[in-house]
Amino acid sequence: MADEIRIRKIEPGEEAAARRFFASRYPPERREEAFRKRGERWRWQYFNHPCGEPGIFVAEHDGRIVGIIGTNTVRIRTPNGVLKAVWAGDLLIDPTVRGKGIGKKLVDAWKQSRPVAIGKGFGPIAYSLYVNRGFTGVWGFTAMHIVLSRARLALRLLRASERKNLLRLAKVFALPPARLRSDRESSISASETPPREAAALWRSVAGNYRFAFERDEEYFAWRFGAHPVHRYRFVEMRSAAGLTGLAIVRLTGGRNPMGVILDLIVDPRDEESVRALMKGAVSFLKSEGACAVLIELPPALAPIASKAFPCSFREDFPIVLRAADPDLRSEGMFDAAAWYLSRSDSDADY
Repeated sequence: MADEIRIRKIEPGEEAAARRFFASRYPPERREEAFRKRGERWRWQYFNHPCGEPGIFVAEHDGRIVGIIGTNTVRIRTPNGVLKAVWAGDLLIDPTVRGKGIGKKLVDAWKQSRPVAIGKGFGPIAYSLYVNRGFTGVWGFTAMHIVLSRARLALRLLRASERKNLLRLAKVFALPPARLRSDRESSISASETPPREAAALWRSVAGNYRFAFERDEEYFAWRFGAHPVHRYRFVEMRSAAGLTGLAIVRLTGGRNPMGVILDLIVDPRDEESVRALMKGAVSFLKSEGACAVLIELPPALAPIASKAFPCSFREDFPIVLRAADPDLRSEGMFDAAAWYLSRSDSDADY
């Protein structure tokens, strides 16, 4: 049938066509660059990640790709043990065939590939799509924007004319100056390679999280050692007992770079340690030239960051979940969730 939509896994040799389709969303002058960079990231994110499967699903109509959703498997720590879940990445529908239910079919194929499916950070339209396909809005996360230089961040924001950046600009000049001194006596240092105790630190604090992405040696090697574009720094917090906290950070490009805190590994019950590690990471990024720092937190930890950084403003986003196990659908399970859900790590959005 002419209107038939076929949903299937991507086949060998189709990656270039899928990337060409995805690059079509960009302005013509940026499509070749997007095509190239998407290939590097897709191979890393969807095909070479340590958990294997499920990969990329495509929607085919009249012999051409008209929709795509990228997914990868992650291991999550839950009260029921460590489970494999599927995590959504890139989603795009050809605007010429919208209204045929392609987005719904792609989401259904994705969510059925594992017992647990998780999505994060959707706009209102996409969020409604996921809820309509059986997902539950379980809890949100807060993106904290810590302003270190109002003038330099303003220049960065003014480069783009997007309405959200103009709204952010208004918030920036209402903030007090940054104050980064920590009250915790800890040694803070940074290195270009993860400390050998990184996975052991995670194991020592993992039991204090009810829900978190599992981190081990293989995860660290893939997530932060094999990324095709970004280079990371590892901010270590140490005491006489050894490594007590680890923040993984990077800088974006440009004349006025943003700092991004991608992961925090620390005992979440120790508010002083959480605050000291955050401040140590932000201080390091400031010393490297960042005009602002972006960090994502669950609602329970956002007040700690707000208190530590009065020079910040926040934006809230949803997280959705689909799980066969009712224990994993319980909203209460997410109240003490880990603050970071590993994402594709695209560049900061301003």
